[in-house]
Amino acid sequence: MENNFEIDETQKNDDIEECLNFDEEKVDAIDNLSFENHKLEDTIPISTNSNKLTDDLLNENKLHLLQDHANWPIVMNNKIKYEIVKLGPSRVINHNFPITVQDNGSKRKFSTKLYYRNLINGEQINRFWLIYSKLEDCVLCYCCKLFSTHVNYEKETSLSSKGTNDWRHLSEKLKTHERSISHYKSVEAWMELNNRISKGKTINQLEVTVMEREKIHWKNVLNRILSIIHYLAIHNDAFRGTTDVLFAKGNGKFLGIIEMLAKFDPIMEEHLRRIKDEETRVHYLRHDIQDEVIQIMANEIRQKIISLIKVAKYFTVVMDCTPDIGHQEQLTILIRIVNIGESNESDPTIQEYFFDFVNVNSTTGLNLSEILIKQLELYNINIGDCRGQAYDNGSNMVGKYQGVQARISNINPRAFFTPCAAHNLNLVLCDAVQNSPRAISFFGSSDTRWESRLNSVKALRLQFPHIIEALEEVYETANDLMAKSEANSLLNEISSYEFILSLVIWCDILEKVNIVSKSLQSQNMEISISTKMVYGLFEHLKQYRITGFDA
Repeated sequence: MENNFEIDETQKNDDIEECLNFDEEKVDAIDNLSFENHKLEDTIPISTNSNKLTDDLLNENKLHLLQDHANWPIVMNNKIKYEIVKLGPSRVINHNFPITVQDNGSKRKFSTKLYYRNLINGEQINRFWLIYSKLEDCVLCYCCKLFSTHVNYEKETSLSSKGTNDWRHLSEKLKTHERSISHYKSVEAWMELNNRISKGKTINQLEVTVMEREKIHWKNVLNRILSIIHYLAIHNDAFRGTTDVLFAKGNGKFLGIIEMLAKFDPIMEEHLRRIKDEETRVHYLRHDIQDEVIQIMANEIRQKIISLIKVAKYFTVVMDCTPDIGHQEQLTILIRIVNIGESNESDPTIQEYFFDFVNVNSTTGLNLSEILIKQLELYNINIGDCRGQAYDNGSNMVGKYQGVQARISNINPRAFFTPCAAHNLNLVLCDAVQNSPRAISFFGSSDTRWESRLNSVKALRLQFPHIIEALEEVYETANDLMAKSEANSLLNEISSYEFILSLVIWCDILEKVNIVSKSLQSQNMEISISTKMVYGLFEHLKQYRITGFDA
């Protein structure tokens, strides 16, 4: 098959190639390819400037000339490409390939070994698209010459158009070319046209099989990654740890589940093997991919919620502001609707949906109301269908003239405002603290987070003797003068009769108030029951003023 021309060791090593690696861009491009509506006219550009040349070549006595690509016209119309595809690629094997002086002065020639790609597992893949011209002593890509519409890389130019006889670098050029997106597109375009022509004629489908196998692999990998992200998201679990490296300590729950799944699932086992062996740099495991997938899922869920809101028509808006971990003020928007269900058989239920987080730089009533109106318009929800407003009791929310509720009511008078009952109850405690004894002011008060005060007061009351002993020990044994001074000050503060009595009273009151507050904030809260509990608390406090202090 070959003469005695020697091939150096470098070229031999170049001929042993690795398995085909797909990066993200190539896989996406392959997935987007579709030939369902593909027409011959779409694949083959028509040129009217080569009609005479075409007529000559199509003569029955000259069709054999098309087997050598040197005879192909520069501009080819439908008829020429049709006949070339019918002939198929012609492979030159038993030929005394001429020796060519390369650019470095070495003498080389074409080797038929380059017709095949040798995989690391010993398997050979036929480069059925590689054709050799006896007339010009060069090779080119059969399908790219016929179907490529553009050339993306300079390295591909010779193999896609005029051919190359750079035997010294040919192996490297073939590696680059057969991994290009334009090559994949040309292969599929050629096979589609050939199938339409041959109607059952056998054709080498190995390249397409490899691509299909890779597409299936990546789809399976993505399905598993999406499932893991979905699981962690719905359980409000943290995704990442102190590192984002596979098989590293502290790499978080997401990568941990990936590693665990690979022990049982062949798809993920193969995926991690490729990453470890550096066969691919694309793995879809980075934190930015996770964030993007979460955002895509969130958008889909939001669209579902919007459709439910539009079916229900009328809704109540709930808003509140809170700073995030970066001290950026965020506005939380929730929508409450009466969900009538997908069928008439299901009972209507009151449901509340998280709608959006919006970063805000100003918490004035004007700015918050404008943000709410803008977000509703963004999702094509009519504010005229709003039938309720529910905010806390901050002046920017409940202000009679400048608050959010007043501005929304001016636009839609049917948007009835209901203040937060639990917050009202908390404001009662805040007012009570204004003239409270030292034990109450010792713990301070919060407009919205007062419940944490109950835990602090309760812990102090139940562990009071031990706290006294601990402070006395610090005062007697500490070498730090500042610590001794602070321990002594605290002892003097909390050891007084007034403080201890106030501590007991405050703990009793907070426990009773907390029960009512929990009821008001319950998801299944009923107005009738909660109203009775509020009145019961009111009566308890009245009675406490009469008998509580003596008790």
